[in-house]
Amino acid sequence: MNAIPQILATVVPVFAIMALGFLYGRVRKLPAQALTDMLLWIFLPCLVLGSLGSHPIDAKELIQIGSAALLVMAGTGILATLLFSRRPECRALTLSSVFMNSANMAFPIALFAFGSAGLTRQVAFYVAVHVFHVTVGVGLARGKGGIREMFRLPLIYAAALALTLALTGHQIPPAISKPLALVGNATIPIMLLLLGERLGKTRIVYFALALPAALIRIVGGFAFGVLAVSLFDLNGTARAAVMIGAVMPSAVFNFVLGEKYRLHPELIATVVVVSTLISIFTTPLVLLFIGMD
Repeated sequence: MNAIPQILATVVPVFAIMALGFLYGRVRKLPAQALTDMLLWIFLPCLVLGSLGSHPIDAKELIQIGSAALLVMAGTGILATLLFSRRPECRALTLSSVFMNSANMAFPIALFAFGSAGLTRQVAFYVAVHVFHVTVGVGLARGKGGIREMFRLPLIYAAALALTLALTGHQIPPAISKPLALVGNATIPIMLLLLGERLGKTRIVYFALALPAALIRIVGGFAFGVLAVSLFDLNGTARAAVMIGAVMPSAVFNFVLGEKYRLHPELIATVVVVSTLISIFTTPLVLLFIGMD
């Protein structure tokens, strides 16, 4: 099939960069804390502003993508709650099932497969996920609200500005957007390298418990992604962005929350690893399902 070489050209670089981070982590240590801080304070805000704030996207489409992201998270959350409600690890498993790696992996896949238009819409999906991740996700992890966490980092302000510009039809002038894009483009390789190194340090424990959560995240995400794009009548790159985001593995940030709030961090890390390994095989299939013209 003509689509297969294009699909391989999309997913192979993503996993190759992750593998490079994995191998590097075996012999040297990445300055993970410093790089994570730079991602949160510099690279991600620049990427969000340089993408959403500099490329045209219809306001209705933007709202539809955000609504679709919420539907995917709500659907997988319901599934996880029903399946794990009787287990003491319910909150950890639900957190791992609901919140996907909508940046580290989704950004490069959308960019390589659908270009800057695909990345812009993937960023829109990510913004919706991120807002709920640092509020509902933090609340789920520590057992109470996490609203304050959201306002401590510049990303939420960059996202608010970018969404305002996109919704009002305005764009950042090229003299500003070009340096923003230059800095923001560093986000993708840094994220993939960090993800690869993190996976190399994670021990796989509680596999029998982690596997159902990983399957809810990917298979359940796919089912609710299909429902979302149908319900909100999404087509083209918007449909692709929702489907890519919906089937991404569990987010590494879930592990960070598990560590911070002592919420079964090894179990959460196992879900991240298992779902990422599964995604090596499922991501090409989803791209084939989406169609790459």
